[in-house]
Amino acid sequence: MATPVNDTYTVPAGQSINAGRSLSVAAPDATGGTVAQLLAGWSGTGFQLLTTLPDLPIYDASGHAGSAWDEGRQRLWIFGAETHGTAQTRNAVYCWDARDGLLKRQYAPDPCPGAYHISADGFLYADAANSRPWGMHAFRTLWFDATTKEVGVAYDAYDHALWTPPYDAPAIDIESRKCPFWYYNTVTGKWRKQDSPAITAYNRAGTGTASTRVPGDGWYRVNDAYIWHLSEDGTTRTVGNYSGKVPPLIQHFAHLIGRNIVQIGGYYDTPGSYLGSVHPLDDLAASRVLMVSAFPALAGWDVSNCWSAPMPDGRIVFGAQQTGTGQIGAFILDWNKATPTVTDTGHRLGITTSRTVDHYELKAAWSATHNCAIFITNRMGAGEKVFGLRI
Repeated sequence: MATPVNDTYTVPAGQSINAGRSLSVAAPDATGGTVAQLLAGWSGTGFQLLTTLPDLPIYDASGHAGSAWDEGRQRLWIFGAETHGTAQTRNAVYCWDARDGLLKRQYAPDPCPGAYHISADGFLYADAANSRPWGMHAFRTLWFDATTKEVGVAYDAYDHALWTPPYDAPAIDIESRKCPFWYYNTVTGKWRKQDSPAITAYNRAGTGTASTRVPGDGWYRVNDAYIWHLSEDGTTRTVGNYSGKVPPLIQHFAHLIGRNIVQIGGYYDTPGSYLGSVHPLDDLAASRVLMVSAFPALAGWDVSNCWSAPMPDGRIVFGAQQTGTGQIGAFILDWNKATPTVTDTGHRLGITTSRTVDHYELKAAWSATHNCAIFITNRMGAGEKVFGLRI
């Protein structure tokens, strides 16, 4: 067990519970991982294996999880699950802690189907106390709020839930479900939800699409020629059609950089055609797509489902897989130019796989403290590894 770390929790505006109190970070209920290198002791460049993650019973079925980086405490928070059947539906919260190199499970997952149910008022809960959300396909829909120290997730938990849940009331059916934002307080270890019809509409419409929060402005999703915007209070949803300026991507990363949303990678587009797109929040009509063909450095590399992380200067480091070899290469996108560029860093990571695309990185971040990217490879819960990448 880890020693609890004192921290301060600041509640969101308009809420007074626990305001101003010094609370304690709960010790995880399970900790594990084979540590190869601590970030604090690594001074090299290129790829470095940091931790081999533990398998069952600590960490499993999290290939479609999302992640959010806590720079202050150097933690990569992880939530989400495969959800391809009840055996792969997990709703535990994890963090990979750069300070000791270990993966830490915050609480044991609720058994599925077990207590998973839809309440009489349409909410999807994973426990009898109605205090925790279902496990869900949460990739690229998480964010971390450094002020409230909460991890937020924006997703329709029923998406990809390939089983029939029990209902608390006969009048409720799956089409009546509500899809709130869920927030996990990393200090208290408790979940809370924010709901409105606009939030439900936003989440149900945007499954598979990255969600980006702009503090004070609200949430954005970009996909299928549309840009969706939800107000910060969660009550107003607007949709703008920007056909030709939005690539047909899902499962991409969307990064907020200054007043721009930059999305990169993804799936379901014409294979290998799109790297991503750029969307200035102050002039969405000036949005533009980024075609792979515009970047000679990407010839022979597959960018679908690639991991990516913004660097402190606004550029984005991302991974691509060499066609036919399974080798991962590291590239840098400098999008904020009249003519954007992609630079091959020359750093390579060999992986053993029988699949054409198996890196499928769903968890990635940049540590400004240690000046490197952090990402987790593979999926389906087996043999996952945490790597660092310093340029």
